[in-house]
Amino acid sequence: MWLFLEGGRFLSIVADTGDSFLVQANLPGDIETNFPSVDIQEATGTEYRFSATVPRQTVMSVIQDELAGLNYSDLSKTVCNPNRVKAVNMVKEAMVDAQEVARRGGDVGSVCHATE
Repeated sequence: MWLFLEGGRFLSIVADTGDSFLVQANLPGDIETNFPSVDIQEATGTEYRFSATVPRQTVMSVIQDELAGLNYSDLSKTVCNPNRVKAVNMVKEAMVDAQEVARRGGDVGSVCHATE
C-alpha cells in the first residue's frame, strides 16, 4: 500500500512477519513523523532507503489518526519542499496518464492478487 500524507510524506506499507507491517520510505523523516519510537534501518542500493518493522495495530492506529485529522482539500497544497513537490506532481501526472489510457479502453484488467 502506498500512502501520500500531508506535506508530501510517502510511505510504502507491506505485509511482514506475524503481526507486523514493514513500513518503508525513500526520504528521511517520513517514517519518524508517524512512528517516532521505531527502530529505522537505513540501506543503500534498495528501492526504499528507510524501513522499519511496526506492529499492525500501531500502523492501523496511525492511519486512523491521519484520516481523523485530515483537513485539507488538496494534498498538493500541503507540500512545500521542492523535492517533494516534484515527486508528488510526477505521481499525479502518471495517474492522470493512466486514467486517460483507461478512458480509451486500454485498461482491461486492473485487479491482481499477490501470491507471495
